[in-house]
Amino acid sequence: MKPSSSPNPNRFQTTRWSLVLSAREQGPDAEVALEELCRRYWPALRSFAVRMGCTSHDADDMAQGFFIQVVEKDLFARADPERGKLRTFLATAFRRYLQDQWSKAGARKRGGGLEILSFDESRDSQGNEPRNALDQEWAARVMELSLERLQERYRQDGRLELLQSLRPYLTGELPEGGYAALADEQRMSSGAAKVALHRARKRFGEALRYEVAETLGPDEEVESELRHLLMAVS
Repeated sequence: MKPSSSPNPNRFQTTRWSLVLSAREQGPDAEVALEELCRRYWPALRSFAVRMGCTSHDADDMAQGFFIQVVEKDLFARADPERGKLRTFLATAFRRYLQDQWSKAGARKRGGGLEILSFDESRDSQGNEPRNALDQEWAARVMELSLERLQERYRQDGRLELLQSLRPYLTGELPEGGYAALADEQRMSSGAAKVALHRARKRFGEALRYEVAETLGPDEEVESELRHLLMAVS
């Protein structure tokens, strides 16, 4: 069940938790919901598997196997937005799935020198604990999805080219020379360049908060979760 690469902008109004709840049902709507969840969060889970030592091919298999198990074992039947973050739910389920797969691999190759580490003992290639590594991948994916949403907004306004040129400065420093240099790049006045970048950063922040809010339970704070994710990738 590998996800399709192109986003469907018409689905942005559907909350992530409502997708999970829809995926628990039977029929075409459930299949659509599961496909959308897969598209959104497959990259984060796959990248996490790579960081924990899987080859690229094995990471694909792990991510695909996880979503297959979601269907076969009706994993989302246990999902409840009242209990908190979608990030926590998927992270916990995927970590358990990886550990189970590694344990099975160890059992098959017992006596062959294969060492299977528990998540309590393992670290990724940068020395991060699994929970932190997965939070980093989740945060990166949330930023990607937020940028997709922002691009769609600028595309509808006929200003996608402007956004693409401002993209390096959405979260980073201005080019050397500040707004004057940015104005030269954009072939506009310094004041217009400043306004354009300020507006783009504001809209990107709104897109980030939207994506984060869609993954939270009813009593959780967007700003707290956003700070957590930004710290994970800082």
